[in-house]
Order: sequence, then C-alpha cells, then structure tokens
Amino acid sequence: MSPFVTIDSPAKINLHLDIFNKREDGFHDLFSIFQMISLYDKIEIRNIPEKRQCRISGPFDFPDEENIMFKAVALFRKETGYDKGLHIFIEKNIPQGGGLGGGSGNAASVLKALQSLSGITLKYDRAMKMAAELGSDVPFFLSSAAEIVSGRGEVLKPIKARTDYYLLLVIPDFSINTGQAFGALTRYRKDHKAEFPLTKEEVVEMYEKKAVSQWNFYNSFLICLKKEHNVLEHIVNLFYYSGADFAGMSGSGSVMFGIFSTQKDCISASEKLSGSFSRMLFVNPLDTATNAALQFS
Repeated sequence: MSPFVTIDSPAKINLHLDIFNKREDGFHDLFSIFQMISLYDKIEIRNIPEKRQCRISGPFDFPDEENIMFKAVALFRKETGYDKGLHIFIEKNIPQGGGLGGGSGNAASVLKALQSLSGITLKYDRAMKMAAELGSDVPFFLSSAAEIVSGRGEVLKPIKARTDYYLLLVIPDFSINTGQAFGALTRYRKDHKAEFPLTKEEVVEMYEKKAVSQWNFYNSFLICLKKEHNVLEHIVNLFYYSGADFAGMSGSGSVMFGIFSTQKDCISASEKLSGSFSRMLFVNPLDTATNAALQFS
C-alpha cells in the first residue's frame, strides 16, 4: 500500500471585517477577526509512482493546475526539491464561494501534510511566507484558532479564542466569488464614503471583554453586497428575529452566520428558519488549530 497522509482542513468565519483602500501592489488592506470553526474538508494525499506528477480528485470543474492545492504542491517542490508523485483526494464539506476560507485552508493543510509525508520540516517563518504567496487567507490556517488579521491577511496576532457561543450557518443557493465582492465594494464606494465606525482597539476590546449580545461588529462587504443580494440582509433580520445574539456574513459571502448563547436557542432558530432555507449547519468555534490532526499509514 502506498504511503499516505490524511488531514482535516477547517473552515473559518470573519466575526468582523474592515476592507480599506487598495494598495500599490493591488491588494486591499484589511482588519479582521478570524475564527476557525468545526466544519472540515477531508484531504488524503498518497504517493504515486510517477515522479513530480500531481493529480487531484474532487468536485472541481476546472483544471488541476488552477487548483490552489496544486499550487501549494508546486511551491513545496520548488522550496524543498521533493519530487515524489502525489494524488490528492478531497471530500468537500465547506461550501465553495461562501467566504469560509475553504480553498485557503486546503492549501495550508496540503503544506502541513506534505511536511509529514516527505519528512521535510519547514521553518515556521518560511512556511508562513509560502502561505502568503498562495493567498491572503492561507497564513491564518497555519496559525492559531483565533487571530487578529491585518495587512492583506499576512499580519497575524493570536488571541484567546472565545468558545462561549453556538453557531448556525445559513448557506444561500448562490455563491459570491472574491472578485465579485470587490467589484460590488468598488461600485458602492463610488457613491458612498467608506466608514469605519469602530477603531481597531474597540474591535479587539469588544471581542475579548464584552458579551456576545453586545458585539457590534460589521463586514465591509455585507454593507455593499446586501444592495445587490437582498436576501443577505433578510437572513440577518431572520437571525435576530429568531433570537440570535449576533449575526453577520463571513468574508466576501455568501454564507451567513447567527451566534447564540445556548445550544437550545441555536436549535430553535434552525427550526424557525428551516421553512425559508434548506441548507443550514450547526458548528462550534474552535479553541485550537490542532483539530486538523494528521494521520499516517
């Protein structure tokens, strides 16, 4: 049997997300609270005889070479010289185009798994630099379960994760890719001045010290996307009507989340929303990134 490694690749939500002006390098500066959640893709990587080959089996409608996991493999090869053939199998449970960081988490998980499969250990700083080359959100998935994120996503400050709440995700029947979200933001800001009601210090203090019912976070993308997708604001209102302490959108959408103080309230809300939305998920905030545990043959 060929050597293989399997890994759970977690999703994340953005509890708060400020998108600032575009930088000279084409990226936007941001400020956000990232939180890993108990929703995972399952990844298995096996060695195959054909050297330097990489095949991917999963629910993708584009060439392997365009997949961020393929790019992670190519970057790992470039950095380490590892030339064994690889076949990546993935079971996708994280909605694509939902703002949950599924692709970014997959890339980070592949970097983790390849170190175990190859026996080559990357220094932390090198691994983080590689992750940043793959995508703005990728470094987070090599770090802690909760982080204050800034820069274009590569500046991370670990914070103690809050786990005193329950999460209900509502997954609309459409996705929003990042390009569409930034396009909507650009159009919105042509006619509206960008506003950031909370300072960075206020955001951090709110997360660390205030009850969830006192959270007043927001998402720069939701402010503009709800003009183009009315259902997003409708979902937020339904969450609050159903007893949520806080509700919002993750990343560039389209997945929405409601936060509840008790599991009973979370379940009750899902029953109230079930008539309007067929796809919902119960998840929990993670307090450690080690939930993405490696398993070996």
